[in-house]
Amino acid sequence: MFNKMLFACMFFCCCTVMNASDARYVGMGNLSLLFPDEFHRLDLYDFAAIPAALMNNDTVQFFAVRASGLTELWPNASLKYLAIGQAFPQKLTDYMPLEAAAALYSAVPMFSLSPAEFVYSSCQAKEKFDDFGNVSKPQAWRLYGGWGQLNQTYADSLTDNIKTPALAFAYSKPVSENLSYGFSGDLFYGMFNSAGGHDKATLFPVGGGGGVAFGRHPLSVGLNVEYHYPMFDFSETFGTITYAEKYSGHAVSPSLGVTYQIDNLSWVTAANFKWLNMNGHHDTLSVGSLKSTGYLAKSQLYYSTGMIRAAGLVFYDNRSPSYTDETGNIWFNSSFLDYGVGIGIGLVMNKLNAGLEALIRQDQIDEKITPETFKARNMVFKAGLEYSLIKTLLIRAGYNYVLNDPDLSDADDRFKAHVITSGFGINAMPDVRIDVGYNYRMGKTEADPNEKVTDHIFFAYFKYTIRAKDNMF
Repeated sequence: MFNKMLFACMFFCCCTVMNASDARYVGMGNLSLLFPDEFHRLDLYDFAAIPAALMNNDTVQFFAVRASGLTELWPNASLKYLAIGQAFPQKLTDYMPLEAAAALYSAVPMFSLSPAEFVYSSCQAKEKFDDFGNVSKPQAWRLYGGWGQLNQTYADSLTDNIKTPALAFAYSKPVSENLSYGFSGDLFYGMFNSAGGHDKATLFPVGGGGGVAFGRHPLSVGLNVEYHYPMFDFSETFGTITYAEKYSGHAVSPSLGVTYQIDNLSWVTAANFKWLNMNGHHDTLSVGSLKSTGYLAKSQLYYSTGMIRAAGLVFYDNRSPSYTDETGNIWFNSSFLDYGVGIGIGLVMNKLNAGLEALIRQDQIDEKITPETFKARNMVFKAGLEYSLIKTLLIRAGYNYVLNDPDLSDADDRFKAHVITSGFGINAMPDVRIDVGYNYRMGKTEADPNEKVTDHIFFAYFKYTIRAKDNMF
């Protein structure tokens, strides 16, 4: 029963997980498949996270700032959430098996927002010489610095708090016309403080990776391997006594990406495997180990001809976390399976982009100790448009209908929501881009129709393109 409650909470609060995390998309109905954009290109870097392919991701030098925030209110439960950026970024869920530490995270939801971060990117596609005859070889690099935060406030004004600062970089350099290598690194620090300060936790998975990318039209292939050394500390306070545990270990994650483009059709796919093993200690005594393995595969087709745009997406994500104590007893052993499909159809005209999308996701927990199985489903139907009033000003609007069922065996726990979206884009100068998006979401549960959940979600994006000077990198 406890795992079922955990799953329902995590799934219910992740109902935007299949929505776009981009200020432009958020304004135009959260359309995420039909109109590839910055940070959402159908290439090996954006889609498959292959750092060696950064060389072919962008050809300009730019500075950008992304921001997002959310407030959510549950009046009957006297509960309020305030989120800034990604409080649960991918690095946290990759290197801390949250399900296996369910006692800590059972009451903490996850929201799908874009990172609150700055990005600096530089790409030199051709060999250059300065005024002194020094040569600069082709290369590309990108730096990210971000911040995430989530506050969960109760009726008594006590607040659970999560903070997640992060720093990352990627570098790519060509070896030949068709082959490049690259590497990446990241520093992430997650901090959790429970309401009242009785429970505290930190996660620090330092690491990096490297690989190669090969491309010869119409095919591109990329390989990458990451290694991280995750360090997790957790403490509970009972009166004047504090009990603390520390975990550390190893994590390895190989990835494969493939793209294929021919005529008006593009196909991109990515596959990833994650292995994690962390051993725990209290003082000098062993307290067992946290382990997790996971498989992720996703593939997208994109068709463009004349005014017509069409897209299809499939994905499969399986995670198997477990916790075994120092005596060999298994306290937690489950399999978390998520899979789904998405389709979209759109129009691109002189001043108007418009589209319809539908995404369906199925979630399942297989509890191996009991054994029990819990299933859930999430469906999102989207409509959105973008219209150019003048050359430098675009307005956006859209609508989403969301239907969540966190337990398919229970007909009374479904959640329905209506989302109104709006936004605008400004191309203030040839080198400046600004996007702002806003979502108003109102939902309710069938179990308690009087509980009307209200969300206000904000996204913003600013980009400045740095023009290269003659004879300078």
